[in-house]
Amino acid sequence: MKKRYILGIFFLLLLISFVIDKEIILFLNLLRTGITHNFFILVGFLSEWYFLLIIFSLLFLLKKKELLFPFWISFFVTGLIAALSKYIIQRPRPFEVLNLGVTHTFSSWNSSFPSWHAASIFLILPFLYLSFPKFKWLWIFLGSIIAFSRIYIGVHYLSDVFGGIILGLGISFSIIFLKKKLKW
Repeated sequence: MKKRYILGIFFLLLLISFVIDKEIILFLNLLRTGITHNFFILVGFLSEWYFLLIIFSLLFLLKKKELLFPFWISFFVTGLIAALSKYIIQRPRPFEVLNLGVTHTFSSWNSSFPSWHAASIFLILPFLYLSFPKFKWLWIFLGSIIAFSRIYIGVHYLSDVFGGIILGLGISFSIIFLKKKLKW
């Protein structure tokens, strides 16, 4: 029940965020400085999928080996759904639509919705919580910083990030539920 409540909150935030997407990006653009921009670029780089896969696979192997297979399933299913969504929706990125004074290079198919960074970090959080529950707030903080970095540097709207969070958490919770239900 608690998991549905969390996903429900993020879904509600997703709906609200569509209304205020542009204003949030423009407001953050006013706050952007060279130091903070470079910091959040570094956060985004360090959260790339290959870096996350290596670190979290090692953590699972050390602590909860039985979660490694469900983690990989969650990762690939989330990646597939995110890629298909990006291809179908084709939402332009904020820096392409708004004059933010920043440029980025992405391939033309790589549209904005949903945020893969947000999806990938939030799909990991339930597994980290099951493996290392004492650090629950650290995991949430790190996930939030990574998700916020995508908005701050102008590559995603707030709704893209909430969409990624819903996708990542939803797939992970579903796979963990199936693992428990089917006892595999």
